[in-house]
Amino acid sequence: LEGAGFNVTGQDNWSAGWNTCGETAPVVVHPPAQEAVAARIAEELGAATCASDGWTDAGVIAVAVGVESAQ
Repeated sequence: LEGAGFNVTGQDNWSAGWNTCGETAPVVVHPPAQEAVAARIAEELGAATCASDGWTDAGVIAVAVGVESAQ
């Protein structure tokens, strides 16, 4: 994502409480106001998108990938 011009600020393990809206990985989870940016990221990765009202930081977009993505 950095190579495509996105600001990657960190990596973390997915928490079971985080919402993926029923989508399977890979999925780009984003606050509703960030839908356009999330769509660009999802297109870059070939992923689904999911709007979540549960984010505490309206500027954070998360990309959840499966175990197979790390191989």
